Amino acid sequence: MTIPDWSAIEAAYRGGATPVARIVQDFRISHSQLYQRARREGWPPRRPRLPVGPQRLEQIAGKAEDMTVRMLARLTQTLARHINELEDQARLPNRSEKDREREAKALAALAAVLDRIVELANRIERPPPTAEETAETHDRLIAALAERVARHRHAGGGGPLR
Repeated sequence: MTIPDWSAIEAAYRGGATPVARIVQDFRISHSQLYQRARREGWPPRRPRLPVGPQRLEQIAGKAEDMTVRMLARLTQTLARHINELEDQARLPNRSEKDREREAKALAALAAVLDRIVELANRIERPPPTAEETAETHDRLIAALAERVARHRHAGGGGPLR
């Protein structure tokens, strides 16, 4: 049994350019070995953490109503549970194409929920927009709407806008 070259593994991991799947394949180690070593030695995460974990929600609790923060925490936990269930289902043998399609749709819906949760968590931290920022946003929305209407008319669309 060969002892892994952990200094080379750490360099590849910290470099960030090589995917983790490639690192574990090249160095003949398991994902769990890599992540356990990284956690034990305090290697930085490969990607930023989502701003909605329980600790993060505790940090921003003072900036919003407690009920809002509690609801975000519950939504985050529910989302994690559903993702875990889908991962468990994906490991089952003899799944049909219909099953795979249903799981893909469910994951897409969960991703949209996650985006919304992150947006809400970020909104809690942000100060309310100034009047100037609100006016700029309003102007951008009006311009985007005008452009969309012009494209629709140019295309000869007589039906409703999508």
